[in-house]
Amino acid sequence: MTFQLLPAVVDDAPLLTAICLVAKQAVGYRDDWMALWSEDLTVTADYVRHHWVRKAVDGMGRSHGFVGMKYGADGMAELDYLFILPGSQRLGLGQQLLEASLDAARAHGCRTLSLYAEPSAESFYLRLGASVQSIIPVPMPDAPERVLPRMAWQLQNSAQGNLK
Repeated sequence: MTFQLLPAVVDDAPLLTAICLVAKQAVGYRDDWMALWSEDLTVTADYVRHHWVRKAVDGMGRSHGFVGMKYGADGMAELDYLFILPGSQRLGLGQQLLEASLDAARAHGCRTLSLYAEPSAESFYLRLGASVQSIIPVPMPDAPERVLPRMAWQLQNSAQGNLK
């Protein structure tokens, strides 16, 4: 299946939030954990308005996933969202969204793209060139040992060449 990446518009915020919730729930998280993450999994119109957000659509115009990234003033970019609907996973869409993010961060002059990775996605990011910068404790009910990997790509701008 071929996906086109389009800039999200503010009216897409509820749809992007629904994609977050469905994708996160598909990992198997408990309802009480999902409730604790409600704010973090809500994509606001303001976020879409002010940050780099791309949605992946098929030939019928249906959205299958999206990515959201913000630029910092310090040459850093932060990947806040990369979610794909469960039925569209393992089709190369995650890699397509991530590579578009890396390209956009480079084009913006960023030196680093970072994220807090979903533990089950750590191997995906490692395979695509990220390195683990640190491990952050994020205890949850009945899982006091839970951690998140803080991951990053060191980027070069297009004048220096790509590290891909």
